[in-house]
Amino acid sequence: MARKGVAGCAVFKVIIDKEGETESVELMNSVPAKGIAKGATKVIKKWQWHNTTGKADSAEEKIMRLDFCMGGTTLAEAEARCQQQAQLECSE
Repeated sequence: MARKGVAGCAVFKVIIDKEGETESVELMNSVPAKGIAKGATKVIKKWQWHNTTGKADSAEEKIMRLDFCMGGTTLAEAEARCQQQAQLECSE
C-alpha cells in the first residue's frame, strides 16, 4: 500500500491488561476497507502501554485512530498531505 501511495485511516479498539500488555485489538472502521488492519494490528500488539485509569491493577480500553499517508517530493509536501488526511472522516 505504501508503494502505491495509498492514504487512509483506521479506528481500533485496544484492550490493555493490568501489566500494560495489549490484550486485544479490534478494527472498528477503516478507509480503505481492506488492507490496513492486518499490518497495523501486528504493530499495535507489540506496543507497551501505561495505565491512565488511575486505578492500580486495572485493565483499560482505548479507542485510537491511525492515519496512513505517503507521498510528496519534499518533507513539506508529505507533512501537508498527512495533515489533510487527518482532517478526513475515517468512514466510508
